[in-house]
Amino acid sequence: MRSEISREEAIKNLAIWVKRSKSRLLNRLLPMNQSRFIRRVTGRTSAVDRMSNLLKV
Repeated sequence: MRSEISREEAIKNLAIWVKRSKSRLLNRLLPMNQSRFIRRVTGRTSAVDRMSNLLKV
């Protein structure tokens, strides 16, 4: 169906976009207290990788 194709394309485009602007996305999605915590952990980029993995699923 057309909706399924557009959905897969949207997910792929989102994953690409997330890789380009990870920090901006995290700051928008997460509440303030969580974004502060993420900023500390982002040095390892492990938290960012978890976010992108969630979007892949």
